[in-house]
Amino acid sequence: MKKVLTKEEYAKIRYKRREAACFIYYRPADGQYYIGKTKYGEPVSDDAQASVYLGSSLPVENGVPKDAICITTCHTHTPFLDGSFEQEREVGPSKGDYAYLSNGDESNYGIVLDYVGIFVQGRGYYIFPGHNVTDTPQMYIYYNNGRITDKYSFNN
Repeated sequence: MKKVLTKEEYAKIRYKRREAACFIYYRPADGQYYIGKTKYGEPVSDDAQASVYLGSSLPVENGVPKDAICITTCHTHTPFLDGSFEQEREVGPSKGDYAYLSNGDESNYGIVLDYVGIFVQGRGYYIFPGHNVTDTPQMYIYYNNGRITDKYSFNN
């Protein structure tokens, strides 16, 4: 899954930033996990916030077996290519990501692919305008109670 998400992230950032997302399913009949159709948000530029609408989680609408069970969502965050160097973005799940989970949609946890970022003393990890789009990505698993439980760094 890491390789697929990384390819999707980098394939869609060439001209403008936009998020990509999908539902993830589990099918008890064969013990397999399935990734639903990838959906893309509208392209944004400058320091505008990106988002993506997933729509229905019904298996039939996402190209997976009809008896598969939706277990969570997965989406990407975009690079930070525009703006002045006074701006920054904290990496990992956003307030909007936590809000989506707290609405009881699909799961009590989510997955987001973002960057590792640069550590800022006393504040956390951030990316800044003009960073390299091939900076090391990191997968964050986060819960609707506001905690991040796992981070998985990987290279392409």
